[in-house]
Amino acid sequence: MDIAIITGASSGMGRQFVLQAAAMEHYDEIWVIARREERLEELAQMTKTPLRILALDLKESDSLSQIKKMLEERKPLVRLLVNAAGFGKFGPTAGLSDEEVSDMVQLNVYALAVLTKAVLPYMKSGGRIIQMASVAAFQPLPDMNIYAASKAFVLSFSRALGRELGLPVMQALCKIRETPRQMALSGGERRKNLKNAFSARPDALLEGKRILLVDDVLTTGSTLNECAKALRAAGAAECRGVCAAATR
Repeated sequence: MDIAIITGASSGMGRQFVLQAAAMEHYDEIWVIARREERLEELAQMTKTPLRILALDLKESDSLSQIKKMLEERKPLVRLLVNAAGFGKFGPTAGLSDEEVSDMVQLNVYALAVLTKAVLPYMKSGGRIIQMASVAAFQPLPDMNIYAASKAFVLSFSRALGRELGLPVMQALCKIRETPRQMALSGGERRKNLKNAFSARPDALLEGKRILLVDDVLTTGSTLNECAKALRAAGAAECRGVCAAATR
């Protein structure tokens, strides 16, 4: 059985990946993973490709164990893995709770690495792994410290994984640009502005002139359709931030 596994599937980028993957009709089944079961049920009504609903919280180690057990029992051929689950808390590091710090690291770093490792034995030539990182991965970011550091891990991990697999890592970047007025805001107002930008819909983030990087090719003024087309060719649907993809 050929399958795709997509985390964070109940909303945002994960949901878009499910819809795009289902439309391709390349998979016998798509395993969709998220906490909100009712949203996954709604999503299942929108696709022709059967969805296997896994209402799991990847911050919990038992959830990862359940997925690994299913892989061992069913032994599917995983043709696509999309790690889209993740979240960030904005504000000074000292103001974050221990639980918030732990949850970000557990979901953005640990769950992504463990699930990727678990899937590798079930992938063959032509399979794809897509990891959702962020423009925040490229530099230390005050007031987004833990989140940015976690995404730096995703980027570094994905690049190294591509080398280990003996294949290049494709990276695509759709840049979110701040206007001079936005950059001149005070710290608190700027954090609020950034939070709104990062939580916007993918199509809103890609409206107008954006920058799309595919390997070393730079295209300015990319529309949503142009960006989606380029990323679909690499196994993705759309991109907010950085999409690091390794082909097995």
